[in-house]
Amino acid sequence: MHPSACYDPYVDLTRTGTDEGVSATPAKKLAQALEMMRAGFRIKLAALHVRFPDASEAEIAAKFSRWLARDE
Repeated sequence: MHPSACYDPYVDLTRTGTDEGVSATPAKKLAQALEMMRAGFRIKLAALHVRFPDASEAEIAAKFSRWLARDE
């Protein structure tokens, strides 16, 4: 796929004429940020399950905790 064909939500907002992403209340922005964080956690957990298919849930949880605690 050509890079210009990638989905860009900002372009989608400007195309529909809505400025919800620009004028959202601080509470709504926080809610959106927390949902994105939760989605990122789900993606990381799924990646750990793929990378370590034989790991137990406890091992996956430990790997996830170490990932969260890393200092980069």
